[in-house]
Amino acid sequence: MRRVIVTAAVFLLAGAVVNVAVAWGCALATGSDAVSDSACDVQLRALRRSMPDVMRARAMGNPLGLGFPIATADDLKWLRSRGWEPRPSNECVRWEVLVVERRQFGFYQRALVTWPDLNVECLLNPVMSPPAGMTWSNHPHGVSSEAGWPLRCVQDRLVRQPKGLRGYEHDSGLLVPAVLRTGFKSEPQYVPTGIMPQGFLLNMMFYAVVLWLLIPGPFALRRFIRVRRGLCPKCAYPRGESEVCSECGKAIPSRKVTAT
Repeated sequence: MRRVIVTAAVFLLAGAVVNVAVAWGCALATGSDAVSDSACDVQLRALRRSMPDVMRARAMGNPLGLGFPIATADDLKWLRSRGWEPRPSNECVRWEVLVVERRQFGFYQRALVTWPDLNVECLLNPVMSPPAGMTWSNHPHGVSSEAGWPLRCVQDRLVRQPKGLRGYEHDSGLLVPAVLRTGFKSEPQYVPTGIMPQGFLLNMMFYAVVLWLLIPGPFALRRFIRVRRGLCPKCAYPRGESEVCSECGKAIPSRKVTAT
């Protein structure tokens, strides 16, 4: 019994190591840091180029005219807890926080970005004043990243630092050495280290079972087949009537013979 417990503990530990390695591999496979990654920037630049189409969509009653969801109350609460303040709105523009999602194999990311909700009637009326503060950045205010397979098991949250400071502040991220970065070597790259308990536990057990099937599993199957055939489980020598192998001296488990 003690041997079974020790074996299970060893394989669970090995499963945890493989689990983290797979999760970090999925995060590194994105090609660059979650914030500096071009996926979010490219999508938002495309929206800027399509602003006339967005305005027409707004005139036809499509909120924002965009394909991105608006941030939830929990998203805004988290941003405010980290010092973020919403931009002031006026009669021509209302600033919304959009969620730009990114999904890859074993990786999920939510970037929160400020975007203007334009009042088309205001913009097309020459009598009314143009909207103030119509410049905005493609860089997100905050990013939540999760990695892992088959379930996401580690996460990192980062928020843009106050004006005048460069970069982002990570809640739970590990800086990757330059030699291991898969994106631009000059840009910092992080892997998530915050544990997601349910996903981590299930992934750990999954990889423990996989490792057992790959390493001792085939040998256990071979021993089972040899015993069923009346052979020594260690050297495959015919057992005969003895309870000990006459070739190698190993004790041979008795077989249950079913009467026919």
